[in-house]
Amino acid sequence: MTSAAPSTLLPALHRSAAIGLACGAGAVHLAVVGVLLMLHQRAIIVGSLSLGQAALVLIAAGAGLMAARSASVGQVLFSGMLAGAACGLPIATLTVLIGVVPLRSIFIALSPALLDMLSFGQGLAAGVAILISGARLRVFSAPGCASARQPFAAQSSPG
Repeated sequence: MTSAAPSTLLPALHRSAAIGLACGAGAVHLAVVGVLLMLHQRAIIVGSLSLGQAALVLIAAGAGLMAARSASVGQVLFSGMLAGAACGLPIATLTVLIGVVPLRSIFIALSPALLDMLSFGQGLAAGVAILISGARLRVFSAPGCASARQPFAAQSSPG
């Protein structure tokens, strides 16, 4: 890995963390207003993955890709991982709050069903670990691929 100058490394890490936290705040918003729980009712893979869980994975992957696109070549993988982990922090914090503090009287959508969805049915501690480390590991391959740094352009077919 190429070592970057400290003057460029700190702002890049700050930007990656800010991107991850902003995307995580968006995920918290989707949970608080009830969108994630509504999406959770639709199964993508029956018994394994719901649309709500896929939305969380896509938000974390998007954070990793956004952070990796602006990083230098030596920082791509770490920037993506940092943004993914930072994206998991706000939703993990919400998961702990739902499990510890009775918030349902204030926010109707913060139900035991949402807690079960956010913890992947594994309990509070394991669910929080999955949210933080799983979000980080999900973006492992995405920032490293060659097409992540190049814009996608669709070609129109002649005719």
